[in-house]
Amino acid sequence: MDYIRGRNREAPDPGRAREIPSETTVGTIRYAGSDLPMKFEDRFLAHLQVVIAAKLRRGEGFVFSWTDPPETANGRNSMWIDSHISIEFRFSYAARAPINPDWIELLFTSSNSTNGLVALPEPEKEADL
Repeated sequence: MDYIRGRNREAPDPGRAREIPSETTVGTIRYAGSDLPMKFEDRFLAHLQVVIAAKLRRGEGFVFSWTDPPETANGRNSMWIDSHISIEFRFSYAARAPINPDWIELLFTSSNSTNGLVALPEPEKEADL
């Protein structure tokens, strides 16, 4: 799933740190000091950060689940997210990705289900009629 995990890219040029690249960039999440960071596309990671931060501010623990892309392992992953465990979001670029409120709503709805927060693709924008 390309929206979740990206491919390795060259290190960004510090002079271009304010620009948001058009190609896929990959950030990471480190949870509970893990030596194995989870890699996600920066755009998805920005939306994930909004949802996770809001849930933790409310004191809500929850499960977060995602699948590996077929070219790596094609597995499924889940972890418990709780405010008592440290979490670090690291982005490839300093620029902030624009936030899609529809995607945030979709992820929040998912996070409140019995399955917990599930990595879902960004919904397509409806065409103006």
